[in-house]
Amino acid sequence: MTRRLLLLLLPIWLVANRAQAEYFTITHYHIAVAFTAEGYADFEETIEVEFTEPRHGIFRFIPLRSVVNGETVDRIVRNVEVDGFKVSTSHENNNLVLKIGDKDVYVDGRQTYRIRYRVLNPLNFFEEHSEFYWDLLGIQWPVVMDTVTFDLTFPDAVSLTENDVRCYSGPDGATTTDNVVFQVTANRVTGGNTLQRLMPYEGLTVGVRLPGAVFKPMDSWTYFR
Repeated sequence: MTRRLLLLLLPIWLVANRAQAEYFTITHYHIAVAFTAEGYADFEETIEVEFTEPRHGIFRFIPLRSVVNGETVDRIVRNVEVDGFKVSTSHENNNLVLKIGDKDVYVDGRQTYRIRYRVLNPLNFFEEHSEFYWDLLGIQWPVVMDTVTFDLTFPDAVSLTENDVRCYSGPDGATTTDNVVFQVTANRVTGGNTLQRLMPYEGLTVGVRLPGAVFKPMDSWTYFR
């Protein structure tokens, strides 16, 4: 695996006031990632948020830039959808910002946000292998997360063992694996969960080493698809 590079998946903040983090908690966060034969990654995030006071909705920040072995990589995100809620997008500090909610409608109590998007170039390529190395949860969350689960599904051409997968959790720079369990099934699916709550400013990172012949680096035409 390469050096642990945090691709900060920045926190959900309240639309009405980003600083008022105490007005919500996250009871369950599930991330499902399905890879296509071309190497695209289709994300589906299901976020259960408990509001303690009425608010309009949430923000979701998706990073568009990371550094891999000293080189800058611009990630390409397409096809953003949110089930049952209005969503608008903007760019801020190399992030794609999703503003989810309606300025004329308040929400309260438990709300479930299901976010879908595709990343066209999620993989890092090396001489003899490729790699998916991603912060499924960033380290900027100011709230406790009760449970976090994830599933990664790769094409039939991929054959994984548990030695190909690493999961880390904790604050910035942490490499502990004690709070995350995972398993590999059908040789191409890996899923897992946290064993204890994630405290404020703790994240979850997954790294998967992939055979070099399965995926090809994206060409320049990827930017126009």
